[in-house]
Amino acid sequence: MDELLRATHQGALKIGERELTCAVLENGTRILTSTAIFKAFGRPRKGKGKEIYRTEMPSFIDAKNLNPFIGNELRDGTIFLEYISISGKQMTGYKAEILPLICDVYLSAREAGVLTPR
Repeated sequence: MDELLRATHQGALKIGERELTCAVLENGTRILTSTAIFKAFGRPRKGKGKEIYRTEMPSFIDAKNLNPFIGNELRDGTIFLEYISISGKQMTGYKAEILPLICDVYLSAREAGVLTPR
């Protein structure tokens, strides 16, 4: 198993009224925790284990009606990362660059009239 990268900085990113937990890893990668992504979209967490994120879309974007709007950047399997927090805890998160990509998916789905109230 490859050694996990460590966070060198941790904090909160305020977007609108929400504060999203984030970190910067030792290689400079900016991370949003998995909880932060769900919080950003006002979505409850659903129970998929860590391993499934490597082979399937995360539950915040796995709805069938969203599928036509998901680009390759979100499908390539490298958006999900495990890392070690400053406190030494193993954490899961996503590269911060996916946040605007996910916004684009939801906005495109809404524009196409396929976004459901849920």
